[in-house]
Amino acid sequence: MAGLSLQCGDCGTLLKSVEEAQEHAELTSHSNFAESTEAVLNLICSSCGKPCRSKTESDLHTKRTGHTEFVDRTLEAAKPISLEVPKASADSEEDVVAGEISQTEGDIFFKKKSVWLDFIVIEAEFRFFLILHDILNLLHLSLVRIGR
Repeated sequence: MAGLSLQCGDCGTLLKSVEEAQEHAELTSHSNFAESTEAVLNLICSSCGKPCRSKTESDLHTKRTGHTEFVDRTLEAAKPISLEVPKASADSEEDVVAGEISQTEGDIFFKKKSVWLDFIVIEAEFRFFLILHDILNLLHLSLVRIGR
């Protein structure tokens, strides 16, 4: 059977195309890729339509939004990958510059920017909780001193 995805041998990430593998390699410096018969997960949030490519991503989406229902469209979008790198046209370069990659027919457009925004939101939430933790510690110390 032809491969349905490319798997990064360094971190295990499943990628839909050679282009995604190249982008992953540029972002992470990983270079060990192999064909996989496992399809890239394609969970779609029933409430807002956000595509999630892993259980972890859908769990984070649920935590941030409260949306709990997802439709599994993995098999609908699973197509054998081509190991050929398509020639870049002027239009596709503009799409990449704009931060978008258009997928094959039936797939949902996803934005690279939204992935970075997800990381920024997670980092902001983490920093918020660290600050809140520090404030509560100061409050506790103040109450302990008053009680003496």
